Amino acid sequence: MIGRSMYAMFIIHLVIIFFAIGLGLLILSIPFPKIRNFASMFLAEIPSSLMSDSNRKYKRR
Repeated sequence: MIGRSMYAMFIIHLVIIFFAIGLGLLILSIPFPKIRNFASMFLAEIPSSLMSDSNRKYKRR
């Protein structure tokens, strides 16, 4: 049980860090329009990877 909760906390922290990086890139992209495409791709990639990860966990059971 302890290991599973630690794993969940680790994932939550990773997601927060990824969103912070993505938002930072969006703020930077105001003067640089080329970064905006990369930042939007970066932010769009997170939910899809999380969804595929959760689907994998459910299939394993």
